[in-house]
Amino acid sequence: REARAQVGYLPENPYFPDDLTARELVENAGRLHGLGRRERRERAGQLLELVGLGAVGDRTLRRYSKGMVQRAGMARALVAKPRFVILDEPMSGLDPIGRREFRDLILELRRDGTTVVFASHVLSDAEMLCDRVAIMMKGRLERIGAIHTLLSARVTETEVLLEEAPDSLREAAAEHGWEALEKGERLQIKLPGETDPAELLRDAVQSLQHCLERERYLHGFGITHASTGDVNPPADDDVVGAGGHGLGRG
Repeated sequence: REARAQVGYLPENPYFPDDLTARELVENAGRLHGLGRRERRERAGQLLELVGLGAVGDRTLRRYSKGMVQRAGMARALVAKPRFVILDEPMSGLDPIGRREFRDLILELRRDGTTVVFASHVLSDAEMLCDRVAIMMKGRLERIGAIHTLLSARVTETEVLLEEAPDSLREAAAEHGWEALEKGERLQIKLPGETDPAELLRDAVQSLQHCLERERYLHGFGITHASTGDVNPPADDDVVGAGGHGLGRG
């Protein structure tokens, strides 16, 4: 119980009984944490003022907007003066003024020595508020560290996923030693280090242009199909297929 009292939590979409007032919500949370009646009343009043609900603390939650419910949830999370606070998208549903006030509140908690862990998709919030950042992808922890370190991290690999990729792209990848994988009807090419993906496209276009020029050249001789190898102009004594007829030295 003592450990739970040190943890405050605000979910992304808090759901509270909407027949309660914000003051009742916070006071009930204080009672669950073992606060005395006088202490929880004082604490509820302080927190409602802190989150901007002091004037409407006796209004039922069903009359609150989403942002106001979020504020009430923050007050509830802080009622026991936790040393560890978990916030899931805490600024969801807040207007610009509310976002600024929540940022100021999180900074104040940090200055007081409270550890705050919050999830966010807004990079600017993380840059402004966090000492350390963890990057999650598909439920897995990918990176963790100081945000300036993560933002300046060196690119180790770039993946390019193409639909209906022409053979010229495969040829360009093979020439550079880049890994090319068939993903159904898509082609996935992995570029090492900080290789510019535009380099792949430039090489592919040049290769495709070479193929088109070769096709036009052969078409002048009536040849409609040819291999992808290098093609040289036929000598006088060569025999080539042209429109289904044999051409030979007379």
